Amino acid sequence: MFNSPVKLIEFLSTIDGLTKSEIEQKQTERFKKIFGNVSGGRLNFDNSLDDYYQIIKEAKKMDGYLARALSQISQKALKNGWSFHSENQKNIKVIEKRFHELLTNSNLNARSFLRDVVKNCVSYSNAFCLKSYNSKSGKKKLSFITLLPVLGWRALETRGPLVTSWQYSPNLGNPTTYDGKDVVHFYTNKDLDDIYGTPFVSSVLEDAQLLRDLEGVVLEQYFANAQKKTVFFVGTPNSPGSEKEINELKNTLNSLDVNSDLIVTSRIKFEILETDYIEPTALLKNFKERIFAGLLMSSSGMGISGAGRQDAETQQTKESVIVEDFQDAIEDILNNTIIKELCFEEFDSYDYDNAVTFSFNENFDNQEREDNHYLNLYNSGAIDFMELRHKTKNPSSRFSEQHSTQSKKLKTFEEEAKITARYAPKPTTTVPVKKSSAAANTTKSKATPTNQHGTKTSSKPSVKN
Repeated sequence: MFNSPVKLIEFLSTIDGLTKSEIEQKQTERFKKIFGNVSGGRLNFDNSLDDYYQIIKEAKKMDGYLARALSQISQKALKNGWSFHSENQKNIKVIEKRFHELLTNSNLNARSFLRDVVKNCVSYSNAFCLKSYNSKSGKKKLSFITLLPVLGWRALETRGPLVTSWQYSPNLGNPTTYDGKDVVHFYTNKDLDDIYGTPFVSSVLEDAQLLRDLEGVVLEQYFANAQKKTVFFVGTPNSPGSEKEINELKNTLNSLDVNSDLIVTSRIKFEILETDYIEPTALLKNFKERIFAGLLMSSSGMGISGAGRQDAETQQTKESVIVEDFQDAIEDILNNTIIKELCFEEFDSYDYDNAVTFSFNENFDNQEREDNHYLNLYNSGAIDFMELRHKTKNPSSRFSEQHSTQSKKLKTFEEEAKITARYAPKPTTTVPVKKSSAAANTTKSKATPTNQHGTKTSSKPSVKN
């Protein structure tokens, strides 16, 4: 709606009753207090890179939306932790120990080191780390690292986007020149032909200026309308009030308190001015949405309720993708510099079998969904066991197909079958038995009993029959 501060000033002058010059002066004073170096009510983007970083630093202190968005991304990037991965499990232990020793010698730990790198990359899209070496044992080894502020760096010599010589100028001290190999430059949102990353908050700084100014003018207008204005008429049209009468009325009004009543003569009348307060709700909402979009955040992520549960979950999923983009950029640079150098020191190579990589852990829900997907592929025969372990980021050197769950189940079934066969009762063979004559006579005597009186046929069948 308003693409320049001039049009916004003209709009504000119509709703506040102030002149254009008065609004412009207030706007400039407020911007100087909030954003530091400004020119005519707008940010001066022609300044040096250090001045640009200083503007962002001051804006983080004063603007709540900006501070919350940067804090949210930094916290989510470190929330789920991190880990090392390799095809050789022993190499992981070696590099973990070496990385811990390096940070301990630098008076750091893994969380503090990563926290500072992530915060600088999120806020300024750049972070600088200086490497120092020790060659006492005859072999050059990385001994400690130093995190330095983003202010004061300048590329002296470049080979395309690659910097071969850096100059660092601290606030207090003389400039120092460093070899490009001794400086680790973390960056995000960098074009191929650029040296420095572009802070993603740069697209919202001017919108944040205009929103803060608009909110200030609206607040002033609200207070102005909250106080009722009273107009006193002294005298009549035929006999206007004299200056003495007007001064007496002024003195009387100034001497009254809030709850006092005033009794006047017929020569004094008064009216209360009623003004309509118009709040530019649509304009405020438009600026907020522009700022949220530039900060890569949603309304729910900024603490503003209103979205349903499903919409909020969808927005959080999109925010997690943005966080992963920062994580991937930091992982790639850390693996190609410090971690790669440690692998060369310990294993003299960085091939597939010896390489160790650092990565941030994924969100638990996303990780669980992805692991279940690969497990379904494995169970359906689409991938083998080695591919499953590779997809789930588990080292395959510690395990083989013989140690898989299915192999263990198969071995268990075989052992159970052996035990069952060992302790099961032996089957018996039946041999036909020839009936003796005595048994035959017994059966016959039951069917046709015979005694001294003769033979008689029994009317009842025998028990056997």
